[in-house]
Amino acid sequence: MNNIHSLFPEPLGAYELNRNITSTELKALKDEFWVQNIGNSVGTSKSVLDKKNLASLREFVENSLKDYASKVYDFKDGDAELYLTQSWVNRTSPNGHHHKHSHPNSIVSGTLYFSGNDTDQIEFFHPVRGESGQSWYFPATEFHEHNCHSWLMPATVGTLYLWNSTISHSVPELKAKNDRYSLAFNTFVRGTIGEKQQANYVEVARPRDCRLEIP
Repeated sequence: MNNIHSLFPEPLGAYELNRNITSTELKALKDEFWVQNIGNSVGTSKSVLDKKNLASLREFVENSLKDYASKVYDFKDGDAELYLTQSWVNRTSPNGHHHKHSHPNSIVSGTLYFSGNDTDQIEFFHPVRGESGQSWYFPATEFHEHNCHSWLMPATVGTLYLWNSTISHSVPELKAKNDRYSLAFNTFVRGTIGEKQQANYVEVARPRDCRLEIP
């Protein structure tokens, strides 16, 4: 049988909140001091999910991370876990965009959309073909997972995406009428990973949870 297999695919986790963002949550998320970024604006707080009014959203994010780590990395309860390191909000206005970038010093990154337009999107770039160092290009009549340089995913309110932090991504120019808002975050690992017999075993300290809730 002739077939084309997908070797070493990049996992993209998609999780649905399955409820409306409350007015209290919207206020907590948008109540930021906004500064100009490249093509859009970003909130100055890097611990947004520590706000007490966002406890339910934080629980949703952490449960999604636990599911992702279990399915993608085969993390077992009690051995290792992904934990939130920083969280912040982004705002892209009409005719704006978010530049292509990745997230260093993070293992899995994510974004949760909490206000925007039905047509909003996020663009992910192939780790080889999507980078500027690619030396060849074959025009395609129809793009699919084997030949595309990037892939657009809908950025729907209530959707959370999780992905390998090394994957570059961006927000295309916003053509809709409403501002596009997202909650972004990074993670790292704690617990025990690797195997002693393979000389790659690491014990990552589990610090006590010193998180302070922000009013």
